[in-house]
Amino acid sequence: MLFRSKIGTKIGIIFSIFFVEVILFILTASLISRRYEHYSKELGEELKILDSTRTLERLLVQIAIPVNDLEKKKANFRNIGTNVENVIEKMYQLEIDKIEGRRLLNYVTSEYARLKKTALKLFNTPLDKESTETHRLIEKMDAQASNTLIIAEKFHQFIYEGIEALRSNQENTKYLLYLIA
Repeated sequence: MLFRSKIGTKIGIIFSIFFVEVILFILTASLISRRYEHYSKELGEELKILDSTRTLERLLVQIAIPVNDLEKKKANFRNIGTNVENVIEKMYQLEIDKIEGRRLLNYVTSEYARLKKTALKLFNTPLDKESTETHRLIEKMDAQASNTLIIAEKFHQFIYEGIEALRSNQENTKYLLYLIA
């Protein structure tokens, strides 16, 4: 009888340990799976931001292209400027979690505002095409457009690096799931 109770106790302990291990395995797999889903969701949001930064860069490149014809420059800026403002507004609606990302977006926005102010001054002032003031404003506008583009490129690079880190974390989590399975 004593021998049977010892065997029963041992079998009970083994089943208890097995049951605890199964529960731990399920909990671990569940946590890692949720972590993988979190990275996937965050990666999707970051890709939207990256797409917007690419669009912003493309538009700013079009503004930064030097054009000698003042009327063509004016029409070009008005057409593209509206699109730039729409993209910036859209980016503010996206969730940019990182403080550095928000700071860079604010910097792009303020530089674009300076560019727009110079452009409006240039376009709304009746200046002679041969005027040195006109040339100075055109050069200033081109320099500000280039500067805004450089900042937008830094913003794009920052978002891209964040995406690479997320992809790495996502891959590591995926491998953990494979190991558990």
